[in-house]
Amino acid sequence: MKCFWALVLLLQFVPLANVDAAARQQPQVYILTEDVDRDAARCGIDRSSVETVAGTALRDNQVLVSPRPVTPYLYVAANLVHGNDGSCSFSIGVSLRRFVLNLGEFKKSGASPDDVVICEEKSTGQAPAGSAVALFSQSLKGDIKRCLSKLEY
Repeated sequence: MKCFWALVLLLQFVPLANVDAAARQQPQVYILTEDVDRDAARCGIDRSSVETVAGTALRDNQVLVSPRPVTPYLYVAANLVHGNDGSCSFSIGVSLRRFVLNLGEFKKSGASPDDVVICEEKSTGQAPAGSAVALFSQSLKGDIKRCLSKLEY
């Protein structure tokens, strides 16, 4: 009889545990970055550093980073120019996107999916080469935070 009551007691908490686990589930995105060029490297920025900063910004905003492509995904485009005076100018574009095959009444011919932008942010900046990495990283994190702040998750 004790086992019966123990089972009844346990079953009362199982649904709550499942609800709690579902409530704690975090959204997950994949990071897709455009390649950066040699000017970016002269400013101290490479593709790996862009992905690292983006991943940190996502985790800081309670979004998990997927190691494999999923939808939605975070698209990061960074353009950097190393000036003759030693400064670095940059523009950043981030957007959270998802793939869809059907856009209601409008359908793309063929089976390839379309991108749909969920949120988007852009920024620009300029700094001496020695402080360009810090300013670029701060701007990228800010863009991602502003983009995600437009969403409920």
